[in-house]
Amino acid sequence: MKRVKLLIALLLTAATAFSALTGCNPSDPANEGITTQIVTDTEKNTEEITTAAETEPAFVGMIFDATARIVIPADADEIIRNAANMVAAAITEKAGMTLPVVSADQDGDTDSASLTLAVGSFETERAYSLTAEGKSLCLEASDSTTLYYAAKAVLDAWLTPDFGLVSEGVLTLPQNRMADLNGLTTKLDHSIRVLSQNVRVADDPDGNSVAERTRRLRDLLEEYRPDLIGTQETSDKWMMQLKGIARYLAKRTDLGEYGMVGCSREGREATSGEWNTIFYRKDRFELLDSDTTWLSDTPNEASAVEGSLYKRICTWALLKDKQTGETILFANTHLDHGTDEVRRAQMDILMNYLADRIGQYPFYLTGDFNCQSDSLPYQTATSRLQDSHVTGWMDHSTVNRTYHGYQETGGSEIDFIFHNEKTTPVNYEIISKGYDGYVSDHFGVIVEFVNG
Repeated sequence: MKRVKLLIALLLTAATAFSALTGCNPSDPANEGITTQIVTDTEKNTEEITTAAETEPAFVGMIFDATARIVIPADADEIIRNAANMVAAAITEKAGMTLPVVSADQDGDTDSASLTLAVGSFETERAYSLTAEGKSLCLEASDSTTLYYAAKAVLDAWLTPDFGLVSEGVLTLPQNRMADLNGLTTKLDHSIRVLSQNVRVADDPDGNSVAERTRRLRDLLEEYRPDLIGTQETSDKWMMQLKGIARYLAKRTDLGEYGMVGCSREGREATSGEWNTIFYRKDRFELLDSDTTWLSDTPNEASAVEGSLYKRICTWALLKDKQTGETILFANTHLDHGTDEVRRAQMDILMNYLADRIGQYPFYLTGDFNCQSDSLPYQTATSRLQDSHVTGWMDHSTVNRTYHGYQETGGSEIDFIFHNEKTTPVNYEIISKGYDGYVSDHFGVIVEFVNG
């Protein structure tokens, strides 16, 4: 795991530090006999300002002034650049200082204060640490996305009267408040991992029976640990397998128990057919409401739009996030594999059905849409929603197809996770790795979202 190290190097002199933090000017005749000294403690990575006239421990602090600059690596990714710009904008707003952002390969100034973003190794995933290092403040994070949200959390707390003195052109940080800026909860700590997985309804040859693929799906879920799961082609046989996987994960991991909602496309009481099942972590979410609608002109009963080869449905769940108190909406669907016109009609029905709900909450729509990004149904979806593969900050995929048909090459991208403007996809991946074989004839798609 890479580490992103946010290094805020602060220019600190005895005269300016003593003057700014105590209100005294050592050159003033009234202060004759009072001396200042800067002591660098390399073990604690702090700078202490002490005076001979004081008996109490000296105030420890740092000054960030307008001579500082922000330095980013020459190969910094877009997220690191955004983090640097975000930090600069926040300091400009709060302290009235405009700090330039420069590339490390163009920066020859070693005397002035600097804000440096460096990349290295970091042992703990999803962690950050703020420490003093010589004349510098160092914010370390596990990757560029974590850095961005850690920097935002630290700045939101630091740039207030509670943590330091903010005035026009000067920003200070008391060293004894440093610990208060460590361990802050960031928006990324409350991210939601959403998985879409077509499980392939039937037993297939060559080691691809439902029983064989169940073990692989279990391993995938144990590795990726999604908070929300939308499955397609979920037969009654698969329903039994998925319940067994849920029990296994509850015992073997810290995911807790998964709740489940959905019904067969053949009817609310039907025991055969296919489900577009939603699974959610019960330790994370409280189910407020849920339902299944048919993508037809009679959405409350098992039915199909004209021309559809099968009845098609969408299952949705309204969930309260126990960590944040926020309500979210999650929907899961599977469009017909016939014609584009039928799929567009189904998408129109779905978008109209969800229209009132989409704007109210952070919204995620998973599914096998049986069409690609140049199709009419996709255009209908993206007229109101966004494709997380397009908007995601980081794409960790090694392939650009989701349907593969158990083949090493070929296929197409027909599985998507759409979202609205109330949530941001920060990490996207088509899960193409093997688990001693294929999980399905579709690769799963997992996206990490941050709301707000």
